[in-house]
Amino acid sequence: MSHSSNPTASHKEAHLTLRELEPPLPELDDMNEDLLPIQLSAQNTPTAVRLWPQIEELIKPNLRGHYPDLLNITDVNPRLATQLHRRIEQVGPKAVRSSFDTTTGCFTIKMPTPVHNCVCQWSIDSIVEWRVTGLITAAEKNILNFTVADRLELPNGSNKEPDGLWVVDGLDYPTI
Repeated sequence: MSHSSNPTASHKEAHLTLRELEPPLPELDDMNEDLLPIQLSAQNTPTAVRLWPQIEELIKPNLRGHYPDLLNITDVNPRLATQLHRRIEQVGPKAVRSSFDTTTGCFTIKMPTPVHNCVCQWSIDSIVEWRVTGLITAAEKNILNFTVADRLELPNGSNKEPDGLWVVDGLDYPTI
């Protein structure tokens, strides 16, 4: 039997040829490096203007063009958090999401990745599916509003800028 008449051999050869065309996978250590949060203390830096050069250096893309996923700035007081929010809005990269937790004094800067950004599409697809399958009624759908990148001011003084959130008409804060 010749090599070309054996369908199994041809299939294996085609499979190997396709694998050879695939780009090599990145090393796991390289992938994990981009996902680890970076920590920075603001303990000795009283203003956002003085802290900004350090932040800019930490959130710039690495040699592979990847941004860090999260930057956690500790020892932040509410006044500095307000300044940081303003600074990010004025000169920060587009689509950056920031949050401040008054309980821990932690200010978080999230550099959205495709995974973060898919929340919007998933949410929109979900509400359509819920409506089509009868999981929610037309009236329920009409009071659910999905939004992204809106800063939520919480009662304890903290604020969050989530990847996405459901706002229900008539409620002060999202419940989902």
